[in-house]
Amino acid sequence: MNSAVLFAGCKPEVAAFGERIIAVGPRARAAAGRGAEVVRLSGVALPGLIDSHIHLEGLADRELTVDLGGAASLVETLARIREWAKPLPKDAWVVGAGWYNDAWPEKAFPSRRQLDGAVSGRPAFLRRKDGASRAASCVRRRCSWSTARFLTPATPTWTERWPTCSTTWRGTA
Repeated sequence: MNSAVLFAGCKPEVAAFGERIIAVGPRARAAAGRGAEVVRLSGVALPGLIDSHIHLEGLADRELTVDLGGAASLVETLARIREWAKPLPKDAWVVGAGWYNDAWPEKAFPSRRQLDGAVSGRPAFLRRKDGASRAASCVRRRCSWSTARFLTPATPTWTERWPTCSTTWRGTA
């Protein structure tokens, strides 16, 4: 008994056996064998890609950025950033999101000095939970001022002004 399946009529054709893809393209028919179940399709097949609408980019982003959500204070937020940055190369970006100073006892935005200290000289870009504010390290401002201006609203409200290395700005990008 053959439990192979040939997805035919699409480009590329795909052969599967059980839960595994065994061949794609011109070799799919031979790999599936004569007794394979044939499922007729049309259009383009993307073998191995199953999109259950889970926003893969967001899942990847979650693994590549520091999660600041739920931090109870500025001190905890900076500690998370510091721990995340420790194993990174010195030129690596520290990117994260989720800080929310409205829920902190001190309510203050992270200052550029606090953020620069937490990332140990690395460039950093951190979005607040609501997306309305961001924090950037001084190094980030120097290495990519044009990018920073591109990412900010057309008329930002700066809490500090360049060249003192503004760390936060408000508004939606």
